[in-house]
Amino acid sequence: RAMILGLLTFFALLYLPGLGSYGLFDPWETHYGEVARNMIEAGNYIDPFWGSPFDEAGVSRERAGFYSKPPLTMWMMAAGMKIWGHNALGVRFFFPLLAIAALLSIYIVFSRLVSRRVGLLSVLLCGLSPFFSFISRQAVTDGPLLSLVTIGFMSVFLALFHASEERRG
Repeated sequence: RAMILGLLTFFALLYLPGLGSYGLFDPWETHYGEVARNMIEAGNYIDPFWGSPFDEAGVSRERAGFYSKPPLTMWMMAAGMKIWGHNALGVRFFFPLLAIAALLSIYIVFSRLVSRRVGLLSVLLCGLSPFFSFISRQAVTDGPLLSLVTIGFMSVFLALFHASEERRG
């Protein structure tokens, strides 16, 4: 438990500071962020849309449904904006948290199946790699997909290999 708490603290200190100190530079961050803002504004989290149903004068405008991506990304952004406001920190806040959960799953699985040393080396190798670090701090659909697939694979590995150890034992 101390190692898990230490890793949680280490990666939180590595991934969270400065999260809102730079603008939304990827065009998709702004696009998904606008869809999330529309969810909050309309109070509708089931039917995502792009555009605005009304302009400042109350005139009805074009509104296009946005169904090309899973809504988890927009839900995470909307929740972050509810907590931190309509800014870069609000848009990005939950993405590194999900990545940290994926990193902890890597440590837990490899430390149980192989050894604590292998678990620690695995999580450090993944968590300190530039691509994983970059994608975990960006508000695009790739980060949650990568994190959730990692958590899923780690759960399957633990179930399969731990069960085979119990049968042998």
